[in-house]
Amino acid sequence: MLQIIPIPDLPIFQPNDDIAQIISEKYADNLKNNDILVIAHTIVSRVENCEIEYEKVQPSMFAVNFANSAEKDPRIVEIVLQEAKSIVRMSESLLITETHHGFICANSGVDRSNARPGHVLTLPKDPDKSARKIKKRFEEINGLNNINIIISDTFGRPFRIGTTNIAIGIAGLDPYVDCSFKRDLFGYKLQHSIVAVADELACTAGLIMGQSNEGIPVVIIRGFTNYTSSSQSSATRLNRKREDALFW
Repeated sequence: MLQIIPIPDLPIFQPNDDIAQIISEKYADNLKNNDILVIAHTIVSRVENCEIEYEKVQPSMFAVNFANSAEKDPRIVEIVLQEAKSIVRMSESLLITETHHGFICANSGVDRSNARPGHVLTLPKDPDKSARKIKKRFEEINGLNNINIIISDTFGRPFRIGTTNIAIGIAGLDPYVDCSFKRDLFGYKLQHSIVAVADELACTAGLIMGQSNEGIPVVIIRGFTNYTSSSQSSATRLNRKREDALFW
């Protein structure tokens, strides 16, 4: 049976906190092998000191000009630019960028919400590495050998209204399941059918996490088995290559 288990009442995480230790102490029931923990990136970013005091940032002229037209803080715009590998699209008020991880998103994933006053949160520098570290620590603390970790963030989608959670870092499971050449109910052989399992699990957890003041940054998904275990998994494998993308 599939279970979606929120972990409420967690403290505000601080730099260098032990994420796995704090969550394990808070969760009254024991974790189990094959559990999938979806963790909001804001926790990981804060613990890994990916929080920037924007008042100390000196904006470039480009940031100042864009901020003036967009009615934004030029110092935060400068952080967005520093976190970007390239600008994919821009309007008078919006920057769509490619991050150094290869993610395409608004504002390089720089987030003012859930950050301390006067600060912004950036994405973890290496979310997959962070996920592997958290996975190892959970297994050590709980005496387990197969805990799966997904670090999630909220992204918009081209040609669709609204945002959904996606996986930006994973450990323990492949990010997708390739259903190519399986047969459907009528015997038709599927040609190109890849299911982005890590993103779908992140979305599932996102229904419980919410987007504002729900205070549930960690969700356990238990009983889901349609994934492939992997010790070398990476969420960046879900990034479409430029040469394969029709809308670059």
